[in-house]
Amino acid sequence: YFQADLKQPPGLPGTGCRQVIRIPFFARRITDMLKISSGNVCTPLGFRANGIHCGIRKNQSKRDLTLIVSDVPCTAAAVYTQNRVKGAPLLVTRDHLKDGRAQAVIVNSGNANTCNADGVEVAERMTEITAAQLGLKPEDVCVSSTGVIGKPLDITPIVNGLPSLIAGLARDQEHGEYASQGILTTDTRMKQIAVEFTVGGKTCHIGA
Repeated sequence: YFQADLKQPPGLPGTGCRQVIRIPFFARRITDMLKISSGNVCTPLGFRANGIHCGIRKNQSKRDLTLIVSDVPCTAAAVYTQNRVKGAPLLVTRDHLKDGRAQAVIVNSGNANTCNADGVEVAERMTEITAAQLGLKPEDVCVSSTGVIGKPLDITPIVNGLPSLIAGLARDQEHGEYASQGILTTDTRMKQIAVEFTVGGKTCHIGA
């Protein structure tokens, strides 16, 4: 650990008081430990991914359905928007993560499934049909949607496209890129990254 000696700025309650906090030593050197590498969600061992066009978006060259699956249940956590208006997929995912476990994430683009009367029902249905075809429990599947707000999400293209999406799951970087393409909306480039670090003499990876 290292210590930080803090003094309250003038004009604030407790001015003149000092507070000593103890911060883990590794926290200040975390950037030195990480090595940025080209990669994505498929860089860590044990993850498969895929992305396809299922018909939510009109442009057939745009992938609009993504699936990421872990070989085993994972310890899982999420950060949510502080906005008062929250999409139905967020509410469903937050409920499914109450036990801190997940094994798959199903995501669509082109429609945010937000501000819809049947939004929660559709989001729950997405986790149910995904879980059924993967042999998982619905509560172990997280769901997310990105795109147009206020437009009802027709689940039919998702139901029809899911078998092909699952059949194409793979562990290579190419399919990790397919997954990244499947969540693009107005983005100018894919959102993916991987980092490499060493713990106990073993090389570990985090991918996104």
